[in-house]
Amino acid sequence: MSSSPKWMGRVRVYARLVRLPNVLTAAADPMAGWWFVRSLSAGEAAAAAVWPLMAASMLIYAGGIILNDLADLEEDRRERPHRPLPSGQLPVMRALVLAIACFGLGMSLMLVSGSFKSVLVGTFLIAAVLSYDLGGKRTAWGPGLMGLCRGLNLALGMSHAAEGGGWAGWSVCALFGLFVAGFTWISRDETRVGRTEGLALGTLTQVIALGWLLSFWVVAALTGRVANLAAHFGGSLSALGLTILVMALVLRVNWRAWRQPDPTRMQEAVVTAILSLVLLDAAIAGVGSGWIASASVVLIFPLARRLGQTIAAT
Repeated sequence: MSSSPKWMGRVRVYARLVRLPNVLTAAADPMAGWWFVRSLSAGEAAAAAVWPLMAASMLIYAGGIILNDLADLEEDRRERPHRPLPSGQLPVMRALVLAIACFGLGMSLMLVSGSFKSVLVGTFLIAAVLSYDLGGKRTAWGPGLMGLCRGLNLALGMSHAAEGGGWAGWSVCALFGLFVAGFTWISRDETRVGRTEGLALGTLTQVIALGWLLSFWVVAALTGRVANLAAHFGGSLSALGLTILVMALVLRVNWRAWRQPDPTRMQEAVVTAILSLVLLDAAIAGVGSGWIASASVVLIFPLARRLGQTIAAT
């Protein structure tokens, strides 16, 4: 009986290390991508492939988070001493082995999916993650690299479709990545008091990305198409509602951070944007396959949000 709390404590340390709520949002990306281009996918084979791709996505995300913390260890000792690595709750070498294992298992699952395009997209995804973690995040390209990571993660779910979803698929991935780049700008100031430059630039970037997505969904609802893809009318309407909801949530917390630019408000803005990715994923899924597809993705949101109340997402 006495070993149970100790075992649960270890699980919690690993959950905090990989920021488990964020890992769940990563799984929503390939799921949404698959729903979006389902009409162009190769039937049952593509449907079966989405599950290993979702698992691969979570593993690569977890590996990237661990590697990020390893690269930031000295900084975290000053600014985030409560994190598992700077606090000594987890040995550094064990974390490194775990990160390598996550990347290796993720690539293995992409091979299992049976698509060369999935392996190709996954290889670029891992390269983008490594580029971000191993120095890119400290440059002006950092937010763009993070956006590229999540855009490729969404593209992973489209990789079984003809031409990877074509113009429509890659445009949606680019706008999704642009939204992520926006809150990555904000996260750069999350531990500093009084800094609002990143918040202003990040908010503008988020609004531009969401505005373009809204225009896509309006066209989809009116014409029944998004470029080369057939669009679902009911799903397009639900996508409009979900994207407007994300816009409202983001502007609300960003305005609060602007009025009171301290670490608590900045982190609230970042966490809200991260969890809102599931709602954007649900919107994307709905356009391609209807409101049931949208609902299947949005179910991840309450679970991620619930975990986010007990496990820090930043």
